[in-house]
Amino acid sequence: MSITQKQHCPSCEEQRTFMQVATTNLNVGEKTKWRCQECGYRAVRIGSAVDTVTA
Repeated sequence: MSITQKQHCPSCEEQRTFMQVATTNLNVGEKTKWRCQECGYRAVRIGSAVDTVTA
């Protein structure tokens, strides 16, 4: 089962569906990798401290 969510894609410049491609637990929080299903843009979130989708 794949996990998806809608969020803004900086590459497409509009709301797109991102698919979760990996999750790892780190000392600073959970690291989650996401990929835009339209253009392949990859984003990383680490807890609430790092979010490359909005960077």
